[in-house]
Amino acid sequence: MMRLLAGFASLFLLASPANTEDPPERIQGTVLSVRGNILHVRPSLRPKLARILVNPKTEIVGNRRTDRNFLKPGMRVRCGGMVNESGGINVFFVAAARTPIGDLKATFRGIEKQNGGWAIAGGTLKSIEPFVFTDDDGKEIRANLDRARFFLDVFPMEKAGLLIGTRLMATGKFAPDGVLQADIISPQQDQSAAGSMYGEIVRVEGRRIQVRPRYTQDTITVVRKADCILQKEVRLDPDGFKVGDPVTFWGHYVRRPGSERPLLGALALLVGNGRYPTSSDPESAGVFLSGRLSSLEPVVLLSPSGQKTEIIVPAQIAIARLDRVSEAELTVGTPVMMVLSSGKDDTFEASHIIVDASPWVGYGG
Repeated sequence: MMRLLAGFASLFLLASPANTEDPPERIQGTVLSVRGNILHVRPSLRPKLARILVNPKTEIVGNRRTDRNFLKPGMRVRCGGMVNESGGINVFFVAAARTPIGDLKATFRGIEKQNGGWAIAGGTLKSIEPFVFTDDDGKEIRANLDRARFFLDVFPMEKAGLLIGTRLMATGKFAPDGVLQADIISPQQDQSAAGSMYGEIVRVEGRRIQVRPRYTQDTITVVRKADCILQKEVRLDPDGFKVGDPVTFWGHYVRRPGSERPLLGALALLVGNGRYPTSSDPESAGVFLSGRLSSLEPVVLLSPSGQKTEIIVPAQIAIARLDRVSEAELTVGTPVMMVLSSGKDDTFEASHIIVDASPWVGYGG
């Protein structure tokens, strides 16, 4: 429930002000892959995949939970709640930034009333007790914080924070080819605790690793957690598999015209019950099917319950086993797949790292 409410607050954080003549269009969904400056996203409210362009002017705006002690006079704020009898707002959430960023740079005039009695207002914070801010016409607006559920610290993020599995809200304008040219992208961190990324190690200092993500020249700093799992992908000869071998396929269900049952489009074939780590969002993770090979032409998997699933095996597929390794395998130039969560001071924390991971199972699809 708390995650649902946090997503609700993030949604209204990106709602356009009432005085906007041409309101922005938006996509809310889960990142499935990142290719260059294009995010491939599964929207929350429709099955068709969407594409979002991250251009040099796109603002990537993070928000993290904080408390009312974070608020200071002079900050740019935006509040959402219900209009009260005195003409102010009984606040549900407050978003604040040390400097204007994203939609907090918008022009605010008075209280924007929406459906169901909901209201949005914003401006520059004047005082904490009482909670008063001024809109961009200089009008003072009072807010009651007694029922506030969320205080959000709004801050700038790097593109590297857009991990596979991240849920986000993007606003902008659709181009004729259907790509959303994003003005603002806001990852919803309360709903996206972790995501996966593929990159190359450029420096190692103890538990701190400098990594260059795929498709960019920028680098990020990753700190290994104390219980971080380290594995190595050992690639195998596909001709070495035979009928009866225990395996696990990772992929997504697809439908072939005229077929009654869905087939599995495979991303990886692993020995036994092995599996790659996935993001915190189950929708972006795909499915893992374990069993024994019952046929090689076509490839068919027989589950322990006796169900048969035909597997579509593309040209690019990881065929491997995953072995546990030591930190000595983390060397400069090594490709890695990582499961990351936000850390401190613009770093990421790694809970799982796979050395020599195939590029199509990590960041970038």
